[in-house]
Amino acid sequence: MKTTEVSLSEETNSMLWQRGISKPPRKIRIRVVKDKEGRVIVFPGEGKSRASDSV
Repeated sequence: MKTTEVSLSEETNSMLWQRGISKPPRKIRIRVVKDKEGRVIVFPGEGKSRASDSV
């Protein structure tokens, strides 16, 4: 899945910034999808991640 353009979904972005810049999550589960134009989009993965367990 080689590409030059990668973008985060709004859900993934809010999950990363949920606790602010000082305490980002160590690990998150993601789902990566490549669309027809060749862009790669990162979505939150299925199931619970460890970061959401501690919140």
